[in-house]
Parts: sequence; C-alpha cells; structure tokens
Amino acid sequence: MINPFESAMAQLSKAASFIGKSDPKVTEKLEILKQPQRILNVTIPVKMDNGKIRIFQGYRVQFNNARGPYKGGTRYHPQVEIEEIKALAFWMVFKGPLHQLSDLQLIFRVLTLIPVKRS
Repeated sequence: MINPFESAMAQLSKAASFIGKSDPKVTEKLEILKQPQRILNVTIPVKMDNGKIRIFQGYRVQFNNARGPYKGGTRYHPQVEIEEIKALAFWMVFKGPLHQLSDLQLIFRVLTLIPVKRS
C-alpha cells in the first residue's frame, strides 16, 4: 500500500525543484513544511450495543497555520492511519491559497471579457 504522507512529501520535493532551493530561507521553509506542527492522538472507548467496550483510535493533525487557520486532518475510522491524516492536513495547507488563486484567475478572466465603454 502506498504511504500517503510519503507521497505528499514526494510532491513537496518535486515542487521544491522548481524554486530556488539554494536560498537558505527557502530551504528552511521547506524543512518546516515536512512535519506537522501538532498531532493529537486520542482513544475513544465506546460501549457497543452488545455491551462490550470497543476502543477507537482518532487523530487530529494541525500541519501549518502560516496562511491562516488550520484546516483538515481529522478522522475517526477503524482503519484510519496517522500517515493518511498527516497527508490530508499537509494538502489542506495548500488548498486554501490555491483556491484563492483560482478565484482570482476566474475574476481576471471575467473582467477581461467585459467590454470597456469608451467615452
């Protein structure tokens, strides 16, 4: 099975290859992006209908809040693994800014299609 977090880090390395990795500030920021800022690991005991107690594992990963509040990275599921949650939280770091970028591109495209009135 593919490790989602390793896949996310491979994506980061590929993206980093397009920017100035020789700049110490860039290298430092890339290192910061390789690990989440916080991981919360919880166990939740649940009394099932048959009276038995079953323990469920839960994770919350807060990857990076440099671009705003933390997003994503919370799952409660019997087969969930921490590597999956770390990857989801990592990808959410970029979702907001990339979504804003695409919104700006859309606005720009719409504005370029509006005819300009000349006086």
